[in-house]
Amino acid sequence: MAFWRYKTVRVALILALALAWPTGSAAGPALKRLGLAIPPGPQEQALEGLARRGLSRGIISPKDLADILYHFNRHRLSRASGPMLFEVMEEGAAKGVPLSPLIDKVHEGLVKGVPPRLVTKALRKRLFALQNAGEIIGVLRAKRALRRRPRRARPFVVLSSYLEAGLSPKTLFTLAGSQEVESMPHMMHGARAIWRLKVAGLSEGEGLGLVRAALRQGCGPPGLNIVTHEVAKRLRAGMDSGAAVKQVTGELPRIRKYCERFRRHKRHMMRMHPRW
Repeated sequence: MAFWRYKTVRVALILALALAWPTGSAAGPALKRLGLAIPPGPQEQALEGLARRGLSRGIISPKDLADILYHFNRHRLSRASGPMLFEVMEEGAAKGVPLSPLIDKVHEGLVKGVPPRLVTKALRKRLFALQNAGEIIGVLRAKRALRRRPRRARPFVVLSSYLEAGLSPKTLFTLAGSQEVESMPHMMHGARAIWRLKVAGLSEGEGLGLVRAALRQGCGPPGLNIVTHEVAKRLRAGMDSGAAVKQVTGELPRIRKYCERFRRHKRHMMRMHPRW
């Protein structure tokens, strides 16, 4: 049938079969052929009940729910921990964090066939990181560096990713509360610079001090990229971390002037060549 080629039609029909038809009726074989059959039982009923509740409350979209149910059956995953996934998403919705990063984490685990118990553990870790990211954004709003709560999930995702990667919340809270951070781009690029400096070999305290000094000099995001590159280059050459930080700190005025020249050149090129 030609209409079956459209993905939206397939998702709608699969979801209708998965949730609307009783699993113990004659629809069972059809659902099984589609890979979305939910056999009767207390665990399956709990999973289906939470799935229906997630749909009714707008926590999860029909397409995402159809994908989750599909992977449960494709990899023959245990449904005992299935309800816990929806409970974590409900908890995130109640706490006001964006749900798309949580749903992405569920997809990532189930596609690989990871047991739902381990996916739930990773999901709770991401939820904790998203909560901390929301509190950091609240600090920026309190100091009027941010006028309103971000409508998109990107600031939450960026900050939570660095928290999951190993940065301590205390470091990011200190950065957010400092006078040098005047906007959300400053915060996100500053967090990225601290993480890169930590990977290069500096401690979080040294990286935080260097990033704040660079922002105080007016280097901005391009300058932070140069700072992290210069520090990493010196550390790879065998220089001590303290000496590398001191040397790069002395070069911050030169880095700021370079960034200003680049900014002026870019504005000039945009005026001369609007399509550049």
